[in-house]
Amino acid sequence: MAVPLTAGETENFTPPSLANLPTPPVFILKTATQRAWIAFQDGLADFPGLDKPLIFHGQEAMREEMLRGLNTLYVGEAVAAAKARLQETWQILDQVQEYEKPEDAPMPPDEAMAEMSNLADELTREWAPFRRMAADNLRWSRDAPRIAIGMFVAGWSGLTIPYERQAGVVSLLHVDRLAEELSKLEQDARGSNITGVGKDGTAFLELGNEAFSKLNLTETERKNSSSPSPSSSPPEPTQTESSGSTEGAALTASATSAPKKTRRGSSARKIA
Repeated sequence: MAVPLTAGETENFTPPSLANLPTPPVFILKTATQRAWIAFQDGLADFPGLDKPLIFHGQEAMREEMLRGLNTLYVGEAVAAAKARLQETWQILDQVQEYEKPEDAPMPPDEAMAEMSNLADELTREWAPFRRMAADNLRWSRDAPRIAIGMFVAGWSGLTIPYERQAGVVSLLHVDRLAEELSKLEQDARGSNITGVGKDGTAFLELGNEAFSKLNLTETERKNSSSPSPSSSPPEPTQTESSGSTEGAALTASATSAPKKTRRGSSARKIA
């Protein structure tokens, strides 16, 4: 079972997109501790209502699997050139993180980004190990914020549904009811022309990201924890409208580029 969190410091949070409502909802969020991080890790495995454990595959693991898929599904002298382009694109994208303002960082050419996306989609369809990893990441992106809300939201006001807690957490079923309530608020607010309100799901995403941010422990807390530290954990999930293989590939953190290909036999392709 997920470890219930002990009472501690709290802070109030209103989703920014709902701040202009006459009576915006207010959520009480717990301040995370080292124990909270360990509890969250436990929750990813057996949070009440979760059908199976959540798994996140990091950027390096996804890139390695893409290289394996590239080497297995493609043949020909151009494979080495395709891998070189891929690694060059990775290098440029990795350097973006070193900039104080990411928008100032140089980006790969549009052609390289398009190739990268195309091959990611191809591998999601035809390379089973990568497809499973992408599906794991997609599920993690969807459900980890729900678990964070279930663990770190200690109460709320300004909503019609009551706050409920079972076994120390808000159940995933009740978190989903909360998401529906926030979407209805967004619909009503847009109908009243209230400024700042986003599309359905925006406020829930903001709440999930805020709850998820509670896992940012101090360096001392990370060193004292036997669990993986938040600094090496997956990034905060972001909202996406796509689905299927394209969305799964998008979660690979810009992992590869796509060579042009022709069929040769039943299982390999030759890069021309």
